[in-house]
Amino acid sequence: MEKLRILGFAGSLRVGSYNRALLRAATDLLPDGTTLEIFDLDGIPPFNQDVEMNMPAKVKEFKSKIGEADAILGCRDEYARKGKRVQIENRGSRRHIDCHS
Repeated sequence: MEKLRILGFAGSLRVGSYNRALLRAATDLLPDGTTLEIFDLDGIPPFNQDVEMNMPAKVKEFKSKIGEADAILGCRDEYARKGKRVQIENRGSRRHIDCHS
């Protein structure tokens, strides 16, 4: 059986963010046959269509990792609702898990 490869990223760039902590905790909860690679978004600039044909190396790396992953796990702040939202995308399906503090 092939391993399920998950690519995770935190929406917050702060080193001590709760989003990053959620990702680190998720690595301890993975079922057998599953891996979680955490990608650091630090260094990815805001989208600029003027440079889309000549993307920065960090953006190319992120796009490549997304293409290699079987699923994406994104942890980001949900300021208006005062909670966390974890978004999991797996081969076309999308699930949202609200983690209210």
